[in-house]
Amino acid sequence: MMNPRRYEKQFLMLRKDATGFAIGTKQPWGSCILELKNNTGRLSLSVNSLRRHTDGYPVYAIAQKENTPYRFYCGRIFPDLMGKANLTWDFHPDDMDGTNVSAEHLVAIAVLEDLKRPTAPLVAFVNNPCDWRSLFLQAEQRSGKTAPETAQKPTLTLITTPPAVSVPPQENALQSVPDAYDFSEDTATASAEEIPEEKKEPPEEKPLSAAESNPFQAGGDFRALLAAFRKEMEELEAAGILQPQKTTAQTAKEPAKEEPDLLTPFMKNPCLYPFGEDTYYCISRKELALLPMFSPQMLHDPFFMVAERKYRHFLIGKQTDGIYIGVPDVADAPTPKEDLGFGVFLPLTQDRTHGYWMKKIRES
Repeated sequence: MMNPRRYEKQFLMLRKDATGFAIGTKQPWGSCILELKNNTGRLSLSVNSLRRHTDGYPVYAIAQKENTPYRFYCGRIFPDLMGKANLTWDFHPDDMDGTNVSAEHLVAIAVLEDLKRPTAPLVAFVNNPCDWRSLFLQAEQRSGKTAPETAQKPTLTLITTPPAVSVPPQENALQSVPDAYDFSEDTATASAEEIPEEKKEPPEEKPLSAAESNPFQAGGDFRALLAAFRKEMEELEAAGILQPQKTTAQTAKEPAKEEPDLLTPFMKNPCLYPFGEDTYYCISRKELALLPMFSPQMLHDPFFMVAERKYRHFLIGKQTDGIYIGVPDVADAPTPKEDLGFGVFLPLTQDRTHGYWMKKIRES
């Protein structure tokens, strides 16, 4: 039975539900507009200061009808550098996704980041706050869906068996190996034993003179002593006791060992773009201890301790001239100690009163 209505419009505020999704010191926020007109419904969502995510954030509408939870996939948002994103979802107000659930049964709108153990940066409640996580998980178990709906991305089909390709017969073609052939170690060993190994005859050695064979009895000739020494060295190298020494030219040709990439261990951490398009990774004070240039004694300095307590993160990123570490602070803060190396303050692109003290830890 359709619910007769003319026009209804409701404003909802998206509020922070989980931490760790801010851009600098600005916390994410947003709003929703739930608009119903005759037999059409529309949800208009807008967010601000939401940290960018590689896969975006799926948006779900959560409803409850007669103690039965439902969830509806509204789409996916991808915030820009400023953390802004918009989404519009159209639905039937009396039969949402063919479930016979009306818009009056909506209880929450959630912008999610993790679906397995639901984590939402922003959540809006339609009427009163509720346990939206429990309703979301119950709706998932009831529907049997373990993967998020992907309305915007095509589904890829995995081809397990490639199609057979017809190849014309060729003369002197190689015979195919039968399926019953046993590639065991015994077979391989037996085949290797049947093939005789070619024996290389050592080169003929020229007989040494009397002075070379016994230089000490030949009057102490220096050339004979040198020849005997070289012969003994060659025998030791042939026996594997002495390794031949590399010349300067051979050493120069060998490539120098590359230094380990300092950014690789942190590439799965959350990303920030405080100064424009350059990518920086959020790291903790414990992760700073993994870098060889930061000793535990240095990280116990109040400069790091206060920044961790106030802002909960540090930065590591690459610029054109090298790799930098950033410590968050305000612009009018006193310059840190010179022995720590943080003497340059870079303000944020959006907020000039906040920024980071920067230190170069490696040249590019």
